[in-house]
Amino acid sequence: MTRHRDLAVQMALLLTPIACAEESSLSARAHPYDEGVLTAAQLFAAGTVSTELPEFATSFSPDGETVYFNVAAPDRSSVTIMYSRYRDSAWSPSEPVTFSGEYFDVDAFVTPEGDRVYFSSNRPTGEDDAETDFNTWFVEVRNQGWSEPTLLGEPFNTESTEVFVSLTRDGSIYFASDRDGESRIYRATIGDPGAGVVRVPFDLNEVGGTGNPLISPDGMLLVFAAEREGGPGGSDLYVTRRTGDEWSPAQLIGGNAGNGGNVNSFFTDFAPGWSPDGRYLFFTSERPGIMPAVPEGVRPPGDIYQISLETIGLP
Repeated sequence: MTRHRDLAVQMALLLTPIACAEESSLSARAHPYDEGVLTAAQLFAAGTVSTELPEFATSFSPDGETVYFNVAAPDRSSVTIMYSRYRDSAWSPSEPVTFSGEYFDVDAFVTPEGDRVYFSSNRPTGEDDAETDFNTWFVEVRNQGWSEPTLLGEPFNTESTEVFVSLTRDGSIYFASDRDGESRIYRATIGDPGAGVVRVPFDLNEVGGTGNPLISPDGMLLVFAAEREGGPGGSDLYVTRRTGDEWSPAQLIGGNAGNGGNVNSFFTDFAPGWSPDGRYLFFTSERPGIMPAVPEGVRPPGDIYQISLETIGLP
């Protein structure tokens, strides 16, 4: 559980490509990320987004033509939010966003409306230029780029670590925090800070060691990362569903069959993201992908993968 209880390390967490069931011609694609029905996980944008460097945490603009993700240095000494645009039938070489590069900036999330990008950062929150724990920030999306970052403020941010924000269409914000000593998932409401912050009530969240919360736009489905009890190490992806105010017991997505698995593997799998049309789950894994297997004791870089939601039984 150590990796999940240390959220600062979790932020730097950065899938052997498996098989692709159906390949669509470019002309038949409804969106740039459209790969038909994927019955097994497939590398996303190999050579452009998924490279030999550690990449993780994916979020798209509503039209699907801009993707945001993190790239870390090989030694994880720096992490930057990057973006790539789909132009001339290909994803463009990635570039850093204007608001990232000096500090550890991670986990960009584009709102369903596309008007804001939320992210977590250890940048200073005051005038003393002192780096802090991870807090939640946002920028406004503009025609020619992005605004200057704005700190989200309390009660979302505290003196503890807050990371990996995702939002619903009605303004509910989900994030991970260790404010009570364990990494757990919380919910609050944008525009209503007086409503406070509440812990999301599902079984694994009570134990702790949960993180990377990805809420569906309608607020009914929550995918998150946690270490599987008795598993081979690292993290796996789980899902819980909401009915009224109740959340179902968390279930492991897909199963675990080593390199032949769909989502979860014998390696670290984490940082989930949706496609804008709700057809694909994107996620990061440290299984061999762009780079071959590394020697024991060396941390793999990790790549970004996608799989059809219908394949893994999610609506």
